[in-house]
Amino acid sequence: MHGNRYDKRLLKALLLFFILLFLFIFSEFYIGHLNKRYSNEFIGGYKVIDTEGKNVIDASFFDITDFNSNGVAFYIHKWTIAGLTDEIGFIDGEGNSVYEEATKTIKDLKIDSAKSIPYLGDEVLIADDGTNVDIIDLDTGDFYIVENATMCLDDYSFENGLFALIDKETDKVGYVNKYGEWVIKPEFGDLSRQFHEGLASVQIDGLFGFIDTNGNIVVEPQYSNAYSFSEGYAVIDRDGLWGYIDKTGKVVVEPIYRRADNFHEGLACVVDNESNRYGFIDTDGNVVIDFQYKQAGSFHEGLACVKDEETTLYGYIDTNGNLVIPYKFNYGEDFSEDGIALVYTDAGGGYIDKEEKWILNPQDILRGFKGYNNGYAAIRLPYGEYIHYDISDNVRWKIEYNKKAEFKHNIFCLYENNSIRYRVALVVGAALTIYILFLMFMCMKEDMKQSEKI
Repeated sequence: MHGNRYDKRLLKALLLFFILLFLFIFSEFYIGHLNKRYSNEFIGGYKVIDTEGKNVIDASFFDITDFNSNGVAFYIHKWTIAGLTDEIGFIDGEGNSVYEEATKTIKDLKIDSAKSIPYLGDEVLIADDGTNVDIIDLDTGDFYIVENATMCLDDYSFENGLFALIDKETDKVGYVNKYGEWVIKPEFGDLSRQFHEGLASVQIDGLFGFIDTNGNIVVEPQYSNAYSFSEGYAVIDRDGLWGYIDKTGKVVVEPIYRRADNFHEGLACVVDNESNRYGFIDTDGNVVIDFQYKQAGSFHEGLACVKDEETTLYGYIDTNGNLVIPYKFNYGEDFSEDGIALVYTDAGGGYIDKEEKWILNPQDILRGFKGYNNGYAAIRLPYGEYIHYDISDNVRWKIEYNKKAEFKHNIFCLYENNSIRYRVALVVGAALTIYILFLMFMCMKEDMKQSEKI
């Protein structure tokens, strides 16, 4: 009797196991079928969009750099319907693989973290592995190692063919060329900056001055701080007040401001020392737009983001101080060269163009944005969520959060967490397998008892 009872339990358990296995396999096939039939899938990570807010690459990435001026980005790991892959490489805005030799080099060097890729230029990629710095030629794939070095300030630029690095032995900043050779020996303080417009701000004995590409001192160290040159002028700090110098070191705007930013489009944002309000000056130091804003950015594409004192909301003004885009955002950033700005509302972050048209509607579940650069931007989606977009109907996608899979406005949205689903399947499968093994053991035990009685 007991043996028959365990036999029946075993049969039921095996039947349940095969039913669950069939359902799991069928669900994988069905989801894949829907993806192929209806849409392109987003599965966490970063997705690349163009200046019209359209998805241009049929994949998402664990991480991806900004696109360089050649329209190329470096990515770390692709997400597919099956999960995260080990694939890395370079892509253009259409998703085509480029720089194959450089990709091979990166794989050989085992560079597998976007955090170790602080800079992607037009000619080189620079990676910091924590011990050495690798410089990789994008065209040839040749690489050069700068031993016992690390990155300095988060101001990455290979302008004038030189790049600032910190020598770990001395903790001093020097400058290397694309072949990893120290052109200017490491002898400057760790707050020294990259070259811009032929000069670099360097720290010597705690004070800042400027050197040229040969390492010659052009502006003697005399300032508490100094930013890089922009449009022929550099911001300098003298005893806590900020002003501007030209490339000869001549002070063109006296240090009288509480804060100052670089010149852009002939205007610079400065903070009045008395009122603590933001305004704008020209290169002669004339106040062009009065001090009236609680915060302000820089002019790009003819517009600057400003924060209203009364409403504490952000809008955009033109170079004459006219309010072009009304105060209605919780936060806003400068416009990119593509004429697109990241803004936040109560619903979340999104992109607008200069005509105040939404490129990407606010989405409160998007986890991050990378600014537009050379026509493309990367947006970060929550891990494990599938967000589908029907390209054939040319409809801009949106996200329906925590809802059942359904067709809505020609957009199919399916929400599912790969990680959780597989973990649940693993736990249930393991428990069922243990139960089946237990029943098999009990059946064998009962059979042995029956044999002994006989």
